[in-house]
Amino acid sequence: MDRRNFIAGSAMACMALNLKAGTGARARVRGDAAKSVAEIDRRIYGQNFEFMGRQFEGGIMDGRGIRTDVRDAITELKVTHLRWPGGCFADAYNWRDGVGDSRPSYKNPMWDKPILNLGFKALGAPIPPGPLHDNRFGTDEFMQYCAGIGAEPSITASMGTDEPDLAAEWVAYVSEKFGPLAAPVWSVGNEQWNPIEHNGCFLRPERYVSRYAQWAKAMRAQNRAVKLVASGADELSNPGWNRVLVQGLGREADYFSTHIYIPADSFARSVPDDAKTYLSFVAANLYVEESLDRLADMMTKILGKPLPIAFDEWNLLGTMRFFLDPSTILREAIAAACVIHSIHRRANLVKIADMFATVNAGAPPIIADQNGLARTPMFHVLKLYSENTLSNVAPLSVTSPSFSAAKFGIVPERKNVPALDASLTTDQEKLSLFLVNRSPDESLQVELEIDGTKAGQDATIKAITGPSFSSKNQIGTKEEVSTVSKEIAWPGYISIPPHSVALLTAARKS
Repeated sequence: MDRRNFIAGSAMACMALNLKAGTGARARVRGDAAKSVAEIDRRIYGQNFEFMGRQFEGGIMDGRGIRTDVRDAITELKVTHLRWPGGCFADAYNWRDGVGDSRPSYKNPMWDKPILNLGFKALGAPIPPGPLHDNRFGTDEFMQYCAGIGAEPSITASMGTDEPDLAAEWVAYVSEKFGPLAAPVWSVGNEQWNPIEHNGCFLRPERYVSRYAQWAKAMRAQNRAVKLVASGADELSNPGWNRVLVQGLGREADYFSTHIYIPADSFARSVPDDAKTYLSFVAANLYVEESLDRLADMMTKILGKPLPIAFDEWNLLGTMRFFLDPSTILREAIAAACVIHSIHRRANLVKIADMFATVNAGAPPIIADQNGLARTPMFHVLKLYSENTLSNVAPLSVTSPSFSAAKFGIVPERKNVPALDASLTTDQEKLSLFLVNRSPDESLQVELEIDGTKAGQDATIKAITGPSFSSKNQIGTKEEVSTVSKEIAWPGYISIPPHSVALLTAARKS
């Protein structure tokens, strides 16, 4: 990036530090920091590792082993929950190949399917989905990695076999070597509704119900303390699958999974870089809200109250190609902040949320190659939330101008989408007010009415933005998108520039 653009990016970020009412559309937030709507589970700031594309070779690892630069960047993110080894890879994975001194190299049968390789090739993806898997990173390495970055390990047990013995033995291995509570959450298979899943249950949810019972019995026989995740689907695209699982499993599952990639025009070769598409992305969290709410309603009707949800794969995915050729622009990061607000608003329901993926896939927080790494705009947004989200969600209302968003992929046309999205979190001593200006080109002048604050009290403001919603951070260049911070007195107004995220933190006042 040249010096002019770097200066422009810094100036855009500093605009968010304007604390007086000025020009631009008007909005208002009203909240009460003394009240709590729900307690936040810290595991909503999780991530995924999977042997796919360049996530491991050229990402998390290199020819010498685990990369310390990537690990240090992941540690900065304060990842709370880490899911591995997938993802679709998991159902074709034999954990025994990744322990001990003798570890075979081969192509995992999941990623060696011709239909997948041909599909990605048709999309113009630059690399195949599955490189040769050398098993250098196995169970021991995963557990040690989680300990090193401070994340709770979560393992996806394979259902690629005909019997549950492999999964049960894996639970026994981890429990005996690392302790019965070392990996508390285990997924019973991955995306069993998916037609490409290895030995999956596509169009046969009753088969999954039967197999889940076998796997759960065998796995719990090895460790009664493990919590199990049933393989649910997006309620808007596959409600029949979910209903059969909930009716058949009842409360035998500790968590019910859902995976949602938005806006997901899966078969497109590219995604337009324009304001129309940007607005579709930043309104896409409303699809997530509708899906989660319908899933909760269905479970309530059948069970009396919903199972806790493990939202253990999510990301902003314009096209399937992003899995192998990731998108690293600000657009996805702004949209992700809105998804996080949707999760906050459903804190009583969503107890786990794992973005896919940490490195080199989807819209990741980190991109890496042999020359180094870059912290993408997504990195800055995720770090802002993971570092500053407090223990409770407080009541908050937003009054804002609105816009219309066109249909894109699975996301329908939306009217009256608020330009301002917000979330207020608190604990006994502090408050964190997160604000997102979705507008691509107009500042918002936001009036603040937060009970529990006092005009003029000490506060901090942080802001993330860039010269445009297409700004990106690339390996070997200065960042176009960064986080700026300033100590201030608590304001009555805040000016938020377009396509930006802002955070106000302060002590609570009685």
